[in-house]
Amino acid sequence: MNDTYYYGQGKVFLSVRNPVTNKSEIWRWIGDVSALTLKLSFEQSERKISRAGVVMTSDRRYTSFAASLASVWHDFSADNLSLLLFGKTSRIAQSWQNDEALPEGITAGDRVALAYQNVREVSIDGLVEGTDYEVDYGFGAISFLTTPQTQPVKVTYDYAGSQSVSLLNARSPEVSLRYEGINLAEGGKKVLLELWRMTFDPLTVLELINNATSLSGMETSSAVLPDLNRQAADVFGLFGRIVMIEDFMTITYDGTIDFDGKYNFAY
Repeated sequence: MNDTYYYGQGKVFLSVRNPVTNKSEIWRWIGDVSALTLKLSFEQSERKISRAGVVMTSDRRYTSFAASLASVWHDFSADNLSLLLFGKTSRIAQSWQNDEALPEGITAGDRVALAYQNVREVSIDGLVEGTDYEVDYGFGAISFLTTPQTQPVKVTYDYAGSQSVSLLNARSPEVSLRYEGINLAEGGKKVLLELWRMTFDPLTVLELINNATSLSGMETSSAVLPDLNRQAADVFGLFGRIVMIEDFMTITYDGTIDFDGKYNFAY
């Protein structure tokens, strides 16, 4: 028997499980994933016996199984962040803001954030840009160079659309995972990992300022749960399965094909 080695690369897809059918329907690619590790654990009970004054384990039984998945994601999309931060995604359409009142008590040197970001056409009655204030158009903030005589200051501006993700105010949904990989150690053979039920832990670290030479990654962890709608002894299993996908068999046609009634050959 030839040894089979493994060096994997591939794509990871997630699908939110339908709570009615308990099935996965639409798969979403989560982007670049640099690490994917399936971890299995178990608990056991042992029976001890003593022979000639020596205690030995004579039997052991597995009493429980558990599985988890660890991965590192590099796609900081709103969909990925909302899943890992237990948040809600919201979108704000491009529009304008008339007479937005700023806090009172503004003095020279203060920086005040507007309600929206990526702004343009900013105007403040009675004040001159460049003399009385400066605008950070990208982040939607105003730095005052002089102390406004009339307060509250009111600002009118246009703003672009945006997408935001809240933190820790939603329940993470149950998902299924599908890893479509290739085994580079075996000539690019295809490998499929399917996990029926998973729940992600909230992200514990989100790096926002970096000084390393590599791009930031989000280290994720999740519990792999059994799908009790399946049978434990089934070929699919309760937790998932790994599929080593084979190539089609190649048949050289020489005028006759031996058929034993068992195999259907593909051409």
